[in-house]
Amino acid sequence: STGDRKAKTITAYNFKGTALLTPKGVGGDGRLDGPQSFIKSPEFTFKSESYSGKKATLSIKSAEANKPALTAPDVTFNYELKKGYADFKREEGIKSSIDLPYSKFRTTLSGGHWDFKKKQVQLRMAAQADSTKSYFYATAPEQQGLRFRASSGTYDLAKYRMQVGGVPYIAAADAWIIPDSGRVNILSNGRIQRFKNAGVILDSLSKFHRLTKGNVEVLSKVAFTGNAKYVIKTARDSVALRFTNFEPDPAFLLASSDK
Repeated sequence: STGDRKAKTITAYNFKGTALLTPKGVGGDGRLDGPQSFIKSPEFTFKSESYSGKKATLSIKSAEANKPALTAPDVTFNYELKKGYADFKREEGIKSSIDLPYSKFRTTLSGGHWDFKKKQVQLRMAAQADSTKSYFYATAPEQQGLRFRASSGTYDLAKYRMQVGGVPYIAAADAWIIPDSGRVNILSNGRIQRFKNAGVILDSLSKFHRLTKGNVEVLSKVAFTGNAKYVIKTARDSVALRFTNFEPDPAFLLASSDK
């Protein structure tokens, strides 16, 4: 019956904190532990088939205890039990970032839409946000502070893979790697999937050499590997050269480590 289903739903959630009864309904300050998430908020509002909150930290559970798939601090959220989704967005004036432990990245995208059935989170910018200030930051030490701009992300909670959209380029060593269609795939171990049709601009300051059809893997802020085509135009003809095994300049690596 409907009553039995509601009872099962309620028992699946464990609230610890201070509950508050008001003429408008039931509220609370505390932590709500559910089958798929745990949320802390000083301003919960509970309804029969949904709940919401402000100034919250929302964590989506993974198959591993004490290691969330995603943690979004300082958010306003709405959790729709019957409709099967949750929306969250960062509070106004806050500069916190969303943590993605399995991807070994953080992002300053403003919030997202979590579809329970699809096991997917669509990360996005706020309507009036400045796209030049939305970034993904690598947290793995071996990626040496790698970061890139982005406007969206689709996170697969089953495979812990992230497809990032709206990426103009990735700066690595003294080059810009330009992803085909502006898409970057981050695998579950934090590795960036190899690009198959990327542009490469060598000497990123003067944009001196432009290569195309790059089969390139970005390893860190200071290294990438692969091959790409470079066309030299002469008065009579054009010659296509293929560059392979890009290697970072040891002097550049040394200078970077000293900073």
